[in-house]
Amino acid sequence: MHVFMLSELFVTIVMAEYTCNFYFNIGNRIFLFQMLNRKIMLETKNFKHELSTEMARHKETKIHLNEAMDRISKLEILVETKEKYIATLVPRRNFHNNRHSVLMVPLAGRAR
Repeated sequence: MHVFMLSELFVTIVMAEYTCNFYFNIGNRIFLFQMLNRKIMLETKNFKHELSTEMARHKETKIHLNEAMDRISKLEILVETKEKYIATLVPRRNFHNNRHSVLMVPLAGRAR
């Protein structure tokens, strides 16, 4: 009977050690899970912040682009207006120059 009690004691010790190791492994896994969960939460927060920063930057760039496009449109209209104005002046100048050339002809008639 003494051997039977020792074998039961041995089984109990082995089972206690196994249980202790099992709970230790569970504790390690819970810790690892919590650590990974915290890391995911921090990365999510970081990515959300980066996303909001990029969205704000995109919005600002879009505003600048619209302002630049408006300026370009106004400058194109200004250039077209100036070209039309210049086009209307060119014929007048040619006519004016031709008139001078006509006036340079001697008006006194033939010399006697």
